[in-house]
Amino acid sequence: MILYQSKNQRVERLSGFLKVSWLETEEMDDATYRAELLRQVELIEAERPEAMFFDTASFAFVIKPETQVWNNETILARVVRTPLRKVAMLVSADLFSQVSIEQNMEEESTGAFATRFFEDEASALAWLLKG
Repeated sequence: MILYQSKNQRVERLSGFLKVSWLETEEMDDATYRAELLRQVELIEAERPEAMFFDTASFAFVIKPETQVWNNETILARVVRTPLRKVAMLVSADLFSQVSIEQNMEEESTGAFATRFFEDEASALAWLLKG
């Protein structure tokens, strides 16, 4: 079931987890990225998933260092108060975007949830849904 869709992302509730698919991100600006993350966290708080799958294969936005800090202080601070425990991420084909995604996720240092990066969706879903 689709919970939210914009030109930049789609958030769906699937069997046992939420799936975020990044869509058109090449022309996205920092303000739009932050607004999309705020929408994600609102859905995480409302839906309270224990697992999430992020399809960042076509993610082409490079997350600036100051936005990584904002993400840690604003988004991750809220996410760690939810039941979320596992995050699987399909890697971006864009090297610079992928590095910025990984740096962004490294900011979560509480250990509240496990994060793993995958090159294919089948492996990501197998790990995510494994007890």
